[in-house]
Amino acid sequence: MNIIGPIKFLEELFSKENDFLLSSFEDETLTYKEFFQLAKDKAQNINESFEETCKETKNSLVSLTPNNTREDLINILAYWLAGRVLIFHAPETSAEFIKEYEALISKDLKTNELLKDKTIACYILTSGSTARPKPIPLSFENLFSASKKFCKHFNVNDQCYLPITLPLYHVGGLMIFIRSITEGAKLSLHNPGKISPEDFPQCPSFMSVVPLQLERILDNKEQHEFYRECTFIIGGAKTSHETLSKIEQYKFKASSTYGMSETCAMVMATKVTSKASVLRSIGMPLENVDISLDSRSALIIKSDSTSPIFRDGVIVTNDMAYTQEDLFYIKGRIDDVFISGGENINPLEVESTLIESGISDAFVIPVEDEKLGMMSTLFYTGKQDQAEIKQLASSNLPPFKRPRYYFKVPDYAFTGIKLKKSILKEVAPLLVSIERARELFPLTFSGDPRRPWIILLHGFMGEKEDWNKIQELLRVKFFTIALDLPGHGENRNLTSLSLEKLQMDFAELAQLLAKPFHLLGYSQGGRLALGLVMRGLEVESLILESASAGIVDEDEREKRYQSDLKLFSRISNQSDLREFLIYWYENPLFGKIKEHQDFEHFINKRSQYDWKLWSEALKSFSVGIQPDYRPFLQRRKDLNALTICGERDHKYLAASMELKTRYGLNFEKISDCSHNTHFERPEEFANTICKFLES
Repeated sequence: MNIIGPIKFLEELFSKENDFLLSSFEDETLTYKEFFQLAKDKAQNINESFEETCKETKNSLVSLTPNNTREDLINILAYWLAGRVLIFHAPETSAEFIKEYEALISKDLKTNELLKDKTIACYILTSGSTARPKPIPLSFENLFSASKKFCKHFNVNDQCYLPITLPLYHVGGLMIFIRSITEGAKLSLHNPGKISPEDFPQCPSFMSVVPLQLERILDNKEQHEFYRECTFIIGGAKTSHETLSKIEQYKFKASSTYGMSETCAMVMATKVTSKASVLRSIGMPLENVDISLDSRSALIIKSDSTSPIFRDGVIVTNDMAYTQEDLFYIKGRIDDVFISGGENINPLEVESTLIESGISDAFVIPVEDEKLGMMSTLFYTGKQDQAEIKQLASSNLPPFKRPRYYFKVPDYAFTGIKLKKSILKEVAPLLVSIERARELFPLTFSGDPRRPWIILLHGFMGEKEDWNKIQELLRVKFFTIALDLPGHGENRNLTSLSLEKLQMDFAELAQLLAKPFHLLGYSQGGRLALGLVMRGLEVESLILESASAGIVDEDEREKRYQSDLKLFSRISNQSDLREFLIYWYENPLFGKIKEHQDFEHFINKRSQYDWKLWSEALKSFSVGIQPDYRPFLQRRKDLNALTICGERDHKYLAASMELKTRYGLNFEKISDCSHNTHFERPEEFANTICKFLES
C-alpha cells in the first residue's frame, strides 16, 4: 500500500460525516469531521508553540504515555498532523527511561539506512515479555497495509463498531484505531483491565482481547448474552485449552491470530468460528502475507506490514510451527529449547501435554542446576493445587520431562492484562532457592521476590503463620519469608535444637537464598535473631520486636534456665495445655491481649500443639542459656537495627531504651498495646517496618 503525504491521506479518511468516537460516561459522540477538527486545531497549536520556543531545529520525536482517554486519541492524530514521529510508552514509564529511548531513537532515525525514504509514524516498544523492550519503527504504509488485511479478512465496514479494549501504547490498541478509520467504523475507548457490558453503547462487532480479558468474560455468565453477536479477536499470548473449550461450549464467535509489534499486529488468523480445534491453531496468512518454514521449522514472514528495519519485509522468527489440514500451529520457540541432564526439553511441548491433561495453563521456565545443567520449573494457573499438578505431570510426562518445581502463576507476573514471561524467568531461580530452603526450615512466603526481602522469626510457642497478617500488609513493598523455628510449628527437627546448630542452618539458608535480607524477630525470635547476627550472620538490617539483649547476671540466668525447664512439668494433655496458655497470657506483660477479637482462635490453635517440643526447644533457646549480647553490641555500633515495643510493655520498654541509648539502635513505640505488637496492632507495626526500611 503506497501512502504519499500522510497528512493529506489522514484528512481524506476523516472527511466522513458518520459517527466516529462514540459517547462514554463523560463525553459526547463525535463524528469523523468533528474529531478531525479537534486534532487539527491541536496540531496548529503544537506547531505554533514549537515555533515560539525553538526556531532553529525541529525535533520530530514526541513521547506519549497514553492511558486510553479521548485526549490521548486526539493527541495521536494531532501530532501526526503536525508531522511528528511518536514514541509510545506505558503511563507509568519513568522520565529517565523516556529520555534514554528518545536519544536511542533519535540516533536510529539519523543513521539507519533502512529508514531512509520511509515515512515513520511511530515507534512501538516490544512488550519485553522475553527481554528488554526494543523500539520498533512503523511507517504509515505498515500501519494501513496491516489494517487493510485485517478489514478484508473480517469484512469490516462503516457499520461496524470496534472498541479500543487494548492499551494504545501497544500495537494491538493502536491498530484498533487504525482499522476503524480505514473503513469508517465506529470506536470507543476503554480501560483494558476493567471491561463490562455497561461500558459499551452497543455490542461490539469485533473486540480485540488477550486471553485474560476473554477468560473474565467467559467466567461471568451474566454477560454472555450481551456478547452473543460479538467476534472476539484473540491475540497477545497463547490461549489455554480450557478457555477455547468454553468458547465452543458457549457458542461464542472468535478468531485466533498470530502477529507481533514488528508486523503491526496480526499477519495470520483463523476464520471466525466457535470450534476449539480450529482456534488452537493460528490459522492461515492474511492477504499478501507469505509464510514459510525454514529447516528448523521456524516461521518466516514476508509482508508489507513488516517494519522497515527488516530488509525486504522479511522476518525470520524464533517461533517453531507446523501445518496440519491447511492450518498453522505453534509448537515452541527455538530460543526456549534447553538441555536438562543431556535431554532436549521443548517447553511448549511439555506445556501442551499438561494443558491437554487438564491444567488450565502452563509455563515451563528453565533454571540453572549444578547436576542437570538446566532443570525445568512449571508455573501453572487453574483451581488444582500443587499436589494435583504434580500427579498430572507424573501421569502424562516421561521422567526427564517432568518439572522439578511447581509454582502458581503469581499476580505480579501480569502487567495490566498480559502475562510477562520475563518476570517468570526472573523469579523462577529465586523461588527455587526458597523451595530448597524448606529442607532447612518449614516456611511461608508472600510478595514479589524482586522486592527487598525480610525473614520473620516468631516467638516462643509461636509458628510461621503468626506473621500472616503482617505478610499481607507488607507484600506490596517487600518479599517476606516466615520460618518455623526448631521445636515449633511444623519444624520437628530436634537435631537443630542448639544455638550452634541454628547458626549453621542459618548460614546454609543464607547461602541457598543467595539474596540479601532483613531479619525480624519477635520476643524469643528476636533474641535468636540478635544472637545470629552477633555470631556473624550478615543481614541488611536487624529488627527486634519486644526482645532484649539477655540477662547480665550469671546467677539470674541459671535461675531463669531452671525455671524454664519446669515450665511444662504439670501438663499431661491438651486440656492442661489450654489452662496453661490462658494462665500464661494473663501475665501483665501481655496487657489486654485477652480482649483481642482473635484471642480465642489464637488459644484454640496453640492448644493443639505438642508442648513436649516447646519444652525441648526451651533447653536450647531459653533466655537463661543465651549469652549476654551487650559486649557484642558494644563492638557493633555500625549495626543498622531497630527495636520495637508496645507502650504498655514496661519491661521491654526499658530494654528497648537501653538498646537505643547505650548501643545506638533505632527505637519505635507502638501505641495502645503490650508485648505482642504485631498481633495487637498489625497496621501500625507494618507501617513502622516500612518507615524504617525505606528511610
